[in-house]
Amino acid sequence: MQKTKLLLLRSLARLIDLIFLNYCFGRFYDLLNRDVLLPHDGLFTGLQEMILFIPFCVLYELFFEYLSFGFTVGKFICGLRVRLLNGKMIEPKHAFFRWLGVIFDFYLTLGLGAIISAIYSKKAQRIGDRFAGTTVTMGNYKFWK
Repeated sequence: MQKTKLLLLRSLARLIDLIFLNYCFGRFYDLLNRDVLLPHDGLFTGLQEMILFIPFCVLYELFFEYLSFGFTVGKFICGLRVRLLNGKMIEPKHAFFRWLGVIFDFYLTLGLGAIISAIYSKKAQRIGDRFAGTTVTMGNYKFWK
């Protein structure tokens, strides 16, 4: 039961993070294009958005989890935190290896890698967690501690 709850909370946290990323990128993109008076064709606009949005997605989890003590916005709202298997805080190298796992978890397998890996893992670890030796834990966490 605890593992199922953790998997559902992790999924909800990912959804919240994606909504947050989309909102922040939308504001950033509007700021960049506020002086553009002529409409662009769809191909140019799509390429421009993709080139700007990919770094947002790629770097969000990598930096946010390390700089905020194991949280992202979604994990904070859901009461989740990334920790090492021994319970200590993650370091930059762990955040990097977790991020490398995102390539396999989400980009190459469209999320199925993360789901299958977490279901068959005792600690509900996705592929990135296994690379980094980390796990996501539930608790009543405070962001500032």
